[in-house]
Amino acid sequence: MKIQFWAIGKNHEPYVKPGVEDFTNRISNYFPVEWTIIPVPKNAGMLSEMDLKKKEGETVMGWLQKEDYLVALDERGKQFDSLQLSQFLQARGNESTKKLVFLIGGAYGIDEAIL
Repeated sequence: MKIQFWAIGKNHEPYVKPGVEDFTNRISNYFPVEWTIIPVPKNAGMLSEMDLKKKEGETVMGWLQKEDYLVALDERGKQFDSLQLSQFLQARGNESTKKLVFLIGGAYGIDEAIL
């Protein structure tokens, strides 16, 4: 199983890179890991919050493949501790999931169509 982390936005905060590298090094002992920054839509500053989330959602849907298992990281979702996360990962591996995608939404969160 391959794990991918998709983040909508820009990779410009100086503290982000060391955190990503540390986490990637830890989890890559168990699974191959890849990070992808999904660029914000063009003219994002001119779009309303709802329209921007919709455009971001359309982009994500275009990137997903039918067999991907998507986990949307949302503040209203379930919170896992380390044990629960390891059990979740093991269950996906047992189901022969080929690609597990964790999605980090943009500035306004994740579109309802994705959730």
